[in-house]
Amino acid sequence: MIKAPDIMRRILISYRIMLGYFGVLLVDENSGRLERSNVYVERYETIRSKKNNRMRITRMLKFLGEVDLERLKLPFLVFFAREICMSELLADCRVFLERSWIPTLRRDEDLASCQRFLRDPSGPEPASVLTPSVPPRVEVVYLSSDLSRYRK
Repeated sequence: MIKAPDIMRRILISYRIMLGYFGVLLVDENSGRLERSNVYVERYETIRSKKNNRMRITRMLKFLGEVDLERLKLPFLVFFAREICMSELLADCRVFLERSWIPTLRRDEDLASCQRFLRDPSGPEPASVLTPSVPPRVEVVYLSSDLSRYRK
């Protein structure tokens, strides 16, 4: 577990950059809520067409668990489950979602709720058992003005 605030801040910046690469924005750092960016169509194409990008997502999810950011994984998986199952923009990635991304969840409760959601993605989103009732305050300091596009 990493607890140093400076390191956690830098990890969150890196997470935002990776999400930007995949065409996704982190709307709320505490809940992990995501939404499409304005360039999602072309970025989704890189996920669909290149297996190495789907492998990057697997490694990113595993890393989040290693650095005590497990709470960000379920919202990520729910977002991509919706994109894969309902909008079908990423339909080719369903096997990766089921076999590589969802199994990165460490808690059985999160795993079960994500699998239930996958069976019926039009239903309510699963709530993570790790989501705190009072989310911790996380302040993000950007290293450069070039990262301004990753702000809310």
